[in-house]
Amino acid sequence: MEKLNLKNAILAAIENGDRLLDDARSMLDWERFPTSYALAILAQEEYAKVLLLILIDANAIPWSEDIQRALHDH
Repeated sequence: MEKLNLKNAILAAIENGDRLLDDARSMLDWERFPTSYALAILAQEEYAKVLLLILIDANAIPWSEDIQRALHDH
């Protein structure tokens, strides 16, 4: 994956995680606890994707089919 694509993917995942976390907080205000929890888990997955992409960008882990599958499936 190209470096520019990685940077764009990292920024997009951060934005998605932030948006999901904001939505989770909103659901707390409405006492929609199960929905809030589910949205927080989705935000956590987005932030985990950010970490994985940063490690790839830093050449700490190699890009592979397994990594690509993990990013695609979550």
